[in-house]
Amino acid sequence: MQETSGDSVYLVLKAKKHSNKNIIDGSQVSTGQSSAISQGAKFEYRSIHGREFLSSRGPLLGSIMIGLSGSGEGEVKVKYVIRAKEDTLSSRHRYEWQTRGWSRCSKDCGGGLQKLVIRCYNSESGERMRRQHCGAKRNRPKTEKRKCNNFACASSWVSGEWEDCNSSCGKLGIQTRDVFCLPMHINKTDQLWKNMVDVGYCANPKPVQIRECSRVLCPAVWSEIGWGPCSVSCGQGFKIMLHRCTVPGYNACGPRPIQIAACSFGNCATLCGEDKSPVCMNDEMMRYCQLKKYRDRCCVACSS
Repeated sequence: MQETSGDSVYLVLKAKKHSNKNIIDGSQVSTGQSSAISQGAKFEYRSIHGREFLSSRGPLLGSIMIGLSGSGEGEVKVKYVIRAKEDTLSSRHRYEWQTRGWSRCSKDCGGGLQKLVIRCYNSESGERMRRQHCGAKRNRPKTEKRKCNNFACASSWVSGEWEDCNSSCGKLGIQTRDVFCLPMHINKTDQLWKNMVDVGYCANPKPVQIRECSRVLCPAVWSEIGWGPCSVSCGQGFKIMLHRCTVPGYNACGPRPIQIAACSFGNCATLCGEDKSPVCMNDEMMRYCQLKKYRDRCCVACSS
């Protein structure tokens, strides 16, 4: 916008929602130029040889008001210039509506609806934008809907195969299996989890998923060999009792017993090179040598 003539008349920019507040007032600009941001767009004001210019690249996210203020008399000429958008991707299609697949079905069974997901995106960066950047709502593609999960809700429990027993003998053997709630019409494939529905659709009690297995006496027992080495060479550690099955063969003795005990080799020696602080040699600080962290930093002074 350009105000080409008119003594003591100035361009004024206001936000429509805050019409009492001027965003830019030409009468208050002493340097001849100013800028401000309103409704998501930057406006630039310039005054050159009595002519005022107010320009913006947009896009606008809301309405604005542009007017004149002043008390002068005489003819006032105002000129509006709206430049045509360049036929380029960056100007014509920078912000655009894009479809991003279908929403989740509103029902697991019995017939539901899906909506086509339409979002506003920056075509250059791929960033999702606010709806206002893509223009008026009437320019938004029409929302489409489609039916989904039209099969009946009648469902039943379907059990998978039992896993191998975790032991060949003893008192701790168990095995597990997966159990799914599936619609009646679904073909029972090896990937049952793909078609499972909410367990509330399966009225009957759920089949067991864990059971005992191989709960028999083992043909042999574990014999203690002795304690293994300590896990550390100094300080506090642990050691494990070593066992040997009295009869050769895989799992002939069942699960291996686990026995762990604490072990200690005394305090670890600290390699002392030099003190790490000049305060270490102060006699007043020697009483702190009983603290490990202080002793590690002042090992020379504390050892003398």
